[in-house]
Amino acid sequence: MIRFEHVTKEYANGHIALKQVSFELKDGEMAFLTGHSGAGKSTLLKIIALLEDCTVGKVWLGHHAIANIHRHTKPLLRRRMGVILQSPMLFLEQTAYQNVALPLLINGAPTKEIPRRVRAALDKVGLLNKERVLCSNLSLGEQQRTNIARAVVNRPTILLADEPTGNLDPDLANEIIQLFTEFNRIGTNVLIATHNLSLIDESQYRVLHLNQGRLVSN
Repeated sequence: MIRFEHVTKEYANGHIALKQVSFELKDGEMAFLTGHSGAGKSTLLKIIALLEDCTVGKVWLGHHAIANIHRHTKPLLRRRMGVILQSPMLFLEQTAYQNVALPLLINGAPTKEIPRRVRAALDKVGLLNKERVLCSNLSLGEQQRTNIARAVVNRPTILLADEPTGNLDPDLANEIIQLFTEFNRIGTNVLIATHNLSLIDESQYRVLHLNQGRLVSN
């Protein structure tokens, strides 16, 4: 569950990115986040990902009020999240397997578990046959799918995506959204920020629309 209660985010330079935003995503819910460039979509996702603090208001992740979370606990909660950006931040001279394994290595997963979990994640995104291919030799769509596999290899309860289809053609974009729906079907909360209105028009999922930092529909 993700809940915002009258959340405002003001930066040190005086820019107000979010203004009195309130909404709730129930456990296992998937939604799209839309709005013009600068509407506050990325800021909202960063607050959920514990990368930014809100200035006013309350944010809840499950039973945790973010304001009450000790700074040493935040990394543990981040491990329960997957974050996907528009441009895959991959190590291009490493293989798909190596990129997907990285979060498991960082988090100290048992060595014997890593191959199984990496291959399961790559299989889920249709790239098991590319596990030994350098990411520099993958297509843009394959790189984004590798990025998704890396985001889900830790079995997150929350999956956040910031313009994940922005650089992809319509067919590839639809494939990526289909992957998100599959993760949602197994109970993962999914929130996707996008400008791609055609994806939203074809979707049955809820839409949160930001305008000048305010949530104008949800």
